[in-house]
Amino acid sequence: MAYISAAEYKAAMDVSDSGKDTQIGVMIPLVQSAIEQHCSRKFEDGATSRTEYFDGDGIIDTIWPTYYPIVSVTSLHDDTDRGYGSGYLVDTDDYLFYDSRVELDGIVFNKGKKNIKLVYVAGYVCSGDGENRPGWLKLAMYKAVGWNMQRIEKQAMRSQSIADKNLSTEFIVELPKEVRQILAPVRRWPLGV
Repeated sequence: MAYISAAEYKAAMDVSDSGKDTQIGVMIPLVQSAIEQHCSRKFEDGATSRTEYFDGDGIIDTIWPTYYPIVSVTSLHDDTDRGYGSGYLVDTDDYLFYDSRVELDGIVFNKGKKNIKLVYVAGYVCSGDGENRPGWLKLAMYKAVGWNMQRIEKQAMRSQSIADKNLSTEFIVELPKEVRQILAPVRRWPLGV
């Protein structure tokens, strides 16, 4: 689901010109993809249950799911045979979950390939139309779409041929510093950085 709609963007940025609707409609998913890539995550609605599998190494006690914030953990299994039966269910007293991780309490995960199965709910709880999406996410989208729209206009002034180009393949979306600052608290940094 798109983080904002073209109508939301136009209302927030006080745009009344319908001549830009197509560009706005194309720009929104491009900016959303750039934000997701920059943050190394997606900002999904929290109503969907997710299942992920992790490798254990006999040393780690923490897993970092793809989606967060974690709203709830439905089940956590540690089964080297990958049957994930009830006998391999980790007791809820043996782990804690935080915004972006699940951590065992005093024990470690067994060594194995995809032996850890996590079923959880994560993301930002939104209504069907996204009206409850976090304000900072909408603001980042508004600012990034607007900034990139201005870049297109500047390029068009320099070269009339931009109208003939396919925006999604010829134009590289960038996130201005202001948007990167908004996103800094929710960015998942790649390991080793």
